[in-house]
Amino acid sequence: EVAFLANNPGLWMDHCHNLDHALRGMTMHVAYENVYTPFAIGTETGNSPE
Repeated sequence: EVAFLANNPGLWMDHCHNLDHALRGMTMHVAYENVYTPFAIGTETGNSPE
């Protein structure tokens, strides 16, 4: 069971903070119907490390 405050429209990525778990796929994307965003799952966002 996962609970979070969805107070920012768009795509959400939830993940495990144990990196070994995340490498094994313990991540998920949450997308709501009728909420539009310029981003799409599986595409580059243009973000880069600081």
